[in-house]
Amino acid sequence: TNPAKPADAAAPKQATDPDAPPEVVVTAQKRSERLQDVPVAVTVVSGDALNSLSRANLESAQYLVPSFTVLKSGTTLNQSLFLRGVGTATFSIAGEPSVSTVVDGVVYSRSGEAFSELVDIDQLEVLRGPQGTLFGKNASAGVITITSKRPTSTFGGYGEAAYFTDSEYRFRGAVNVPLAEDIRTRLTGFYSTYDGNIRNVTTNSIVNGWEHYGARFQVEARPTSDLSLTFIADYYRNKDDCCAEIIATPPINGATGLPTTNLSTSVLPTPLGADTRQVAQNLITRT
Repeated sequence: TNPAKPADAAAPKQATDPDAPPEVVVTAQKRSERLQDVPVAVTVVSGDALNSLSRANLESAQYLVPSFTVLKSGTTLNQSLFLRGVGTATFSIAGEPSVSTVVDGVVYSRSGEAFSELVDIDQLEVLRGPQGTLFGKNASAGVITITSKRPTSTFGGYGEAAYFTDSEYRFRGAVNVPLAEDIRTRLTGFYSTYDGNIRNVTTNSIVNGWEHYGARFQVEARPTSDLSLTFIADYYRNKDDCCAEIIATPPINGATGLPTTNLSTSVLPTPLGADTRQVAQNLITRT
């Protein structure tokens, strides 16, 4: 009896089963492989799942990936990524991260560069644990690898516009143009702006807002069936006024149900907790 025959006989049935889950292809080892064949702790988030978030960026993606967290800081340049509780927290923009971010094979040398809009993304892969063998010294805690959508052989595109309260606007779109049978191009663009939600009475300005815009242009050529050439030009610019933190309400007295009184509450304004909409600080958070 050949023990391989039952598996061989089941393979065609599994391939044609309409209820079978689709295969997930990852590039965790710098080549396209099935997720179940990769000996690495990998979590894959599709581009559609990212677009369903309130904001398509890494800060929102942390709610979809176990053991992935983001540490906010005084400015967006100092924000840090953590995997399994391991990362690099620093107040210097020259600090090198422990969780590396890779976009289409290009490594971002600073953590702050990763906090841009994730527009026209195919999928996001989170590799937990040391990945220095393939991704270098700044991957001792893990890697976030992002793959953008590639040009296709059909002409088409999409556009989106959105408005949210507190004067937040978002625009994004992409157009796919095949130049020849084996040459394809794709142009992606985005723009988003938000006024902010906290007034700094020291500078008399609204903070925690932003203005992000950028574009990506791709050309893909396939001279032969075994050769693919890809050119990608990516530009983005972030103007952030982040992050002004509010002072939370002091601990509640269990007997009275009122905030605990101490020396600070006798001289500071009445604490408003989450309803606080003013801060008084001379720290410049703009980046």
